[in-house]
This record gives sequence, structure tokens and C-alpha cells, in this order.
Amino acid sequence: MMIETNSYKDDDLLELLKKIWNGKLIILFVVLFMMLCSLIYIKSSHQKWVSTRVVTTIEQTKINEIRYDIIDNSDYFYNNLMFDNYLLPATFLNLYINEFNDEKNKTTFNNQHQIKLNNIDTLAVKKISNISYLLTNSSSSKQKNITILNDYDKYINKVSREKWIANLKGMIKNNIIDLSYNLKAEKVIEKTKIKLAIKNTENALKIANIEGVSSPIPDIDSTNVIYPISLGSKILSKKLAILKALDKDKPNNIAIDKSTYKLDELKNIKLDNITLPSYFEFINSNNIESHVEGPKKTLIIVLFVFIGLILGSAIVLIKSKYEKYHD
Repeated sequence: MMIETNSYKDDDLLELLKKIWNGKLIILFVVLFMMLCSLIYIKSSHQKWVSTRVVTTIEQTKINEIRYDIIDNSDYFYNNLMFDNYLLPATFLNLYINEFNDEKNKTTFNNQHQIKLNNIDTLAVKKISNISYLLTNSSSSKQKNITILNDYDKYINKVSREKWIANLKGMIKNNIIDLSYNLKAEKVIEKTKIKLAIKNTENALKIANIEGVSSPIPDIDSTNVIYPISLGSKILSKKLAILKALDKDKPNNIAIDKSTYKLDELKNIKLDNITLPSYFEFINSNNIESHVEGPKKTLIIVLFVFIGLILGSAIVLIKSKYEKYHD
């Protein structure tokens, strides 16, 4: 019984294959038609080129060249930790990448550039390591990619130079504001100390006059006493005169002198002289590499041929069944 069943199945399979073989011309026609469709699709589709460039941090020697030019503007920049942080290779690279990714810069570049960006044109950044990034652009043209990456690199270097200088000038201006505030506070504190000393000395002088202590009392240390009457009224009077004279003058001490000198240094910096040369680049960059990413021609043709085989076989079987029904 099982042998008969298998025999029927084999007969059905042979019959099916025979029908498909008899309709081979139809199947071939459908396959050729689908191949033609695949070629038309490939021709009408935009070819997608992807171009990449690896950028890394610049050498410290290049930074030192501009460092000396900026330091010449003021002694303030010597041994200044905050300024040194502005001159780290990683600082320049991170600023460049941030500006590269900024949508406003892309829009401005797009408006100024003769080659307009469109839906299949993309500028992107991928982090490779702490000191390197992969810049990518994709479009329908290899040359277009190269042109855009090169021109955008020049544009971003220009924007980065302007941003770096603006940040440095902003740091100096903020330091001036902070130092001015701190200097004012130091002067207020010094004035308060003098006024407190005047008040204590006046009280001590009153007590000394009441007690009749005109000369210093020997063997008594009044250094840490609030009202040092042991100094005697004569010395207290001289001390009071000196304190009142100090109160009339501008407050002064070593800390105030240092802060005043530092503030004068900052104010004397000529901000317009702080520049970066136009040739200075924020990153090191490798040559641009390009490759085609799509459409995948071979895969598309194979897929269309496969669809043609299925579709052609279906047409042959339907045609055979239709003819058998009418017979």
C-alpha cells in the first residue's frame, strides 16, 4: 500500500516537472523580462558612494608654534593651567568634532556651497578612539564626496579657529570679572579689619585714660588682648592716629597687591592681537578612501531572476491547468 502511495507521489512530481519543462520557453521569457527589469532598476537607482577620512590629534610641536605667539601678549599666560588646557591636542580635536557635528554649520555650509546636499548626502562622525574619529560622507558621486569632505574640512577649521579664539577671549574676560570681584572683596575685608582695630583702640584709649595708664605697663603682653590698655594712652594715641591714616588711604596688603597686579595684566592684554594663523589646522587627517555601497547589482539581478523563475513556473502551471479544464 505504501509502495503504491509513493509511486503516485513520484508520478505527480514527474508530471509537474514535465509541465514546467514543456513551458520552458515561457519561463525563459519571464526570466529575461525580469532581468531586463532588474537592469532598468539598477540604471534608474542612484549609485551610492561612501567616502571616509580618519582624523587624529595634531602634534604638540604645531601647538607650541602658536603658544609662543599668544604668550608674547602678556605674562598672564605663563604657567596658567587654564590656558594650558586650551592648548592640549585633545582640546583642538574635540572642538573640531563638535563643530563638524553642529547642524548650524552644516546648514551654513550647504547654503554657501555650490554642491547642494540632498537626501542621500550625509556628513557623519564616528568615534574610533579617544584621539581619532572617522568622518564620512555618502552621495551618488565619488568626486562629490571628496569635494564635500575637503571643502567642509576647510570650513570647519575656519569655524574652529574663530570659536577657539572666542573661547579664549571669553576666558580672559571672565577672569577679569572674577578677579575684580575678588579684589573688591579683599579691599572690603581689609577696610573692615582697620575699622575694627580703630574701634578697639579707641575703647582701649578711653579705658587707659580712665585708669590713668599713660605709659606702657612692663611685663604684660597685650598682643592678643582686645583692649590693650597696657600699651598706655600715649602709644594708643599714636596707634589710633596711624590706623585712622590707613583708613583714609586705599586698603593695601600683599594679597591685594598681587591681585591688583594680575588684574592689570589681564586688562592690558590686547585681545585683538590674539589670533590663529589661517593655515593652522585643528586635526591631522589621512587621505580620503571611497567605495561603492549600493545598489548591489549582482544581488539585485539574482533576486529578479529568482522571482522570474517562480513567476514563470506559476504562469506555466496555471496555463496547463486552464487548458486541461477546457479540454
